[in-house]
Amino acid sequence: MITVYKASAGSGKTYNLVKEYLKLLLGCKNEDGTYSLDRNPDDNHAGILAITFTNKATEEMKRRIIAELDTLGNSASDSPYADELCTVLNTTKPELQASAKKALGQLLHDYNNFNVSTIDAFFQMILRTFAYEVELSGNYNIELNDEYAIAVGISNLKQELHESGTTEKARALRQWLIEFMKARIDEGKSWDVFRAPAGNTQDTNLYSFARDLSKETVKRNIDKLIEYLDDKSRINDFKSALQKSIALNNDRINKACADFNQITKGLSDDVFSYNFNKKFTGNLTSEQTGKICDKQGKAEKWFKKKHLGSIPYSIIEGIDRCIARIGEAAQAIESCNMILSKLYFLGLLGDISASIIDFTKENNVVMLSDTNEILKKIIGENDTPFVYERVGLRLRHFLIDEFQDTSEMQWENLKPLVRNSLSTGNDNLIIGDVKQSIYRFRNSDPSILKDKIYTTFRKEEITDIGGSLKENTNWRSAKNIVRWNNTCFTLLARKLGMSDIYSNVVQQVAPKNRDKNGHVRFEWIASDKDTGYKDVILDKVVNDIRSMLSRGYKQNDIAILVNRKSEGQSVIEKLLADGRAKADDERINVVSEESLIIRKSPAVKIIIAMLSALDCQSNYGNHNSDDRQKSLALIIKRIQRNISNGRNATEAIAEAIGNDERIDKDTLFGGETPTSIAMTVERIIQTQLSDTLRKSQTPFIQTFQDIVTDFESRYGSDLHQFLKFWESTGKNTTISSPDNIEAVNIMTIHKSKGLEFPCVIIPFCNWDFEQNTQLEWIESDKISITGIPQELFPPIIPVTRSKNPKDTAFKDVFEEMGRDARLDTLNKTYVAFTRAGEEMIAYIPEDKKGDLGTVLEEIAQARQDDIDNAASLYGEEISEELLVPGDFYSGTVLEIGKQTIPQKKDDNEGAERRWMPGYETGGKTGLWKFDVPDMVTERRESPKFKGVMMHRIMCRIKTSDDVGNAIKFFRTKGMITGEEAEEFGKIIRHGISSPEAAEWFAPGNRVISERPMINGKGNVYRPDRIVVTPEGKTIVIDYKFGEKEDSRYLRQVRNYMEIIGSCGFDNPEGYVWYIPENIIRKVSLS
Repeated sequence: MITVYKASAGSGKTYNLVKEYLKLLLGCKNEDGTYSLDRNPDDNHAGILAITFTNKATEEMKRRIIAELDTLGNSASDSPYADELCTVLNTTKPELQASAKKALGQLLHDYNNFNVSTIDAFFQMILRTFAYEVELSGNYNIELNDEYAIAVGISNLKQELHESGTTEKARALRQWLIEFMKARIDEGKSWDVFRAPAGNTQDTNLYSFARDLSKETVKRNIDKLIEYLDDKSRINDFKSALQKSIALNNDRINKACADFNQITKGLSDDVFSYNFNKKFTGNLTSEQTGKICDKQGKAEKWFKKKHLGSIPYSIIEGIDRCIARIGEAAQAIESCNMILSKLYFLGLLGDISASIIDFTKENNVVMLSDTNEILKKIIGENDTPFVYERVGLRLRHFLIDEFQDTSEMQWENLKPLVRNSLSTGNDNLIIGDVKQSIYRFRNSDPSILKDKIYTTFRKEEITDIGGSLKENTNWRSAKNIVRWNNTCFTLLARKLGMSDIYSNVVQQVAPKNRDKNGHVRFEWIASDKDTGYKDVILDKVVNDIRSMLSRGYKQNDIAILVNRKSEGQSVIEKLLADGRAKADDERINVVSEESLIIRKSPAVKIIIAMLSALDCQSNYGNHNSDDRQKSLALIIKRIQRNISNGRNATEAIAEAIGNDERIDKDTLFGGETPTSIAMTVERIIQTQLSDTLRKSQTPFIQTFQDIVTDFESRYGSDLHQFLKFWESTGKNTTISSPDNIEAVNIMTIHKSKGLEFPCVIIPFCNWDFEQNTQLEWIESDKISITGIPQELFPPIIPVTRSKNPKDTAFKDVFEEMGRDARLDTLNKTYVAFTRAGEEMIAYIPEDKKGDLGTVLEEIAQARQDDIDNAASLYGEEISEELLVPGDFYSGTVLEIGKQTIPQKKDDNEGAERRWMPGYETGGKTGLWKFDVPDMVTERRESPKFKGVMMHRIMCRIKTSDDVGNAIKFFRTKGMITGEEAEEFGKIIRHGISSPEAAEWFAPGNRVISERPMINGKGNVYRPDRIVVTPEGKTIVIDYKFGEKEDSRYLRQVRNYMEIIGSCGFDNPEGYVWYIPENIIRKVSLS
């Protein structure tokens, strides 16, 4: 059985999830479907998987389960779950207590099988188990953020274009780019399509376009799209067909205009209304055709009223046909132009995707966004028991939280597992709320919870909870807040045609809150003639916060929710400005994502400035004038970019170079040469940051070091690449903040989901229900354009949603997407309004264009009849849980209840709090000395060091094509320098290029490197390389670097040959290879 619990905001979702977990952990299912107590719950926990969607939720869930088991196991009567569990499990509290105590002990002793995890973590566990089957290295890393991979992919594409410019593929790509750039210039846009985005811009660029590679619509079609784009003639033919269609339909419009003039030539200009006949001039713009088509079938709009009756019907019919022809042609033109506007971007997507794939293979990483598609090949093609057997799990029950945020691909991978659970008679729980689905941009699909789950499983396999009023209690909010939200969203959903989705929006007030009235205040703000509405609202926000503090609320009881980060920044600046004139104990402290972002730290700015200067010196290290000019040009470019990104002049220069002088590396590094970025950063912290700065910026410094360490573990110790990573991804990292920091919380509505606060202020509560600038991906089988063969269409087409979807070939798809967008905005509003526990204040700018403010004003004026009509849509009595907004509205203010005074809380004053100590750094530069396991303690310049390193490089080479990657591996790990990489590469490539050695590195050979062998006497031997050719010849090779020729090397290889021969390899050949001298000595068995 699957229990689908539709948990509205504040309805105790976590409580019910823990209750179900405890029931499955402590109970056993009887044949009649009831449960009884399991008195020996040995490994029940190993058969339960609870899936959450954030790491924070995972940790909270684990702590809560353990805490409740501890309470049940020691004093069952103190647990809020005890009575319900005793009823469900048909047991007594003493028996329940004994079972809970055993279960807790078993769980803690087998903690690895305490399966509470995020959906991504669970999928990664399966993926690692099946790494071999999907051709992944077992030690791959996960790349959580697509931004860096996209940046590298685009950068590598440019590099490839430069390096292989003479190939047919490169010529085709170059021609496509030239046409693209010309088209951009014609549109008045920047020709530089490779330019990274700077600040907020509505213009699509290659980086923002490539981000859509993580969208599931694209992922489902990417293989077909790459196949389509591999042959550039196909997209060129499609582009030509679109251009021909535009020209043809322009001719049709001109012909329709000519026919109109022919039909009406006998009529005087006076009979036409507003010179309607003068509009049919030919060569019409899209705006002109739109105005004409709006009047189709409306003869009263064509002719003056007094003349309309005298116009022959044949003329009216003829005019209408002409307008219809214009409309059809205009629709085709608009559709073609919408496709053409993004077609050049689409043409580059296959090359970018291929470049990203190369990047992931070279660096042994898997994009997190690719996980679901890879897993589909595993789970979809195997029986679930086989998957469990490989993973080492025996999952019987699934508890899935926040199900409305599940994506289609995630559900495709979970569905077989849940179906298997049902087939064996086990119970599962799905918890979610379609009303709180606000992450569609992250591929979440609320239709799975709303519809698809009911078509996936049989009706008798599903039990719904939370759909009726008696099952829907709000335990979070005070009475007035609950009833305002009940009323507001009942009316709002009705107005938007979404009453079916919001059928369970009305909630009961929890018994504990029935005497707690709460306070709701919505105020419509007129614009000040001098300063506009923003300053008026911000002044009110400051006054509201100070009022709340004066009534006994703490700063961390208050949250300010914004729709956009820029709005949050305005609030932060206002509160900081207000605090400058106040004493320390009167200042309003602020915590927000922006205040915790790592790039804002002065310590991190200094570190990045130093690293940038070091990188600049490395790239242009010589002191001749040309290099200095290049270095200066690079610095100027960085300064300009930083200023364009919003930095002030001081910050821009500091981040670009740190200071105007070259860095003395000997002084900085104490005569040593750090071989990793982390070591370099540690030295910068030690020598360039003051004690005061280290102490005040400890969290930022430690987070930065974590970023550096993580980057090096994935991509190696290339400083230039790290700085690229920093610009694309790393700089946006935020530090974790303590939950109880004494500061007002400022966050976006999306960030607030799942949180609650006693007081909530929404300063700019007015947003559009639908945005028309969003890029959408449409599968081509859903559209058609007359005159363009369907086989010319690519598998998917990117278009920007039109303001008038009815005027394009995409109208049906756009209408569906428009409904989804309106639902997402309605849900976002619901999330914002349901965060407050005791007090909610919202300000609505009257002169700011936005759909929500207008609709809320209508709702604020609703009377009893409006409420009764809305309530009648629901099949149960909900009137008692609603209110009449008009009773509380006074023209510009809706106010329900009075300002509240907080209830006293247990502040846990006895808890010990300690400040985090300042960042400590040692002065032991010897710790940085290059050290590798099995490495000789020789100086880097010594022949022995070089020999050992080249020997290790050779062990990673299977064919001659692997030389570059093998050297790159040691270079990026910081184990060899750039100069050493170049030197070793020349030596190795020269050796492999000899005719005799070439056979040993040819494709198709079976190669065994550094594999130990044991002879009959127990002696261990480790030949450097054993090669078995496709013809069956066996060859053993021993590498020598820098050693003089010696007969003992021949005897050593002869021993290898004898052991290999005794293993069944006939007539093995043996060679000693002095690689630097390229001398090869053959070894005979006799």
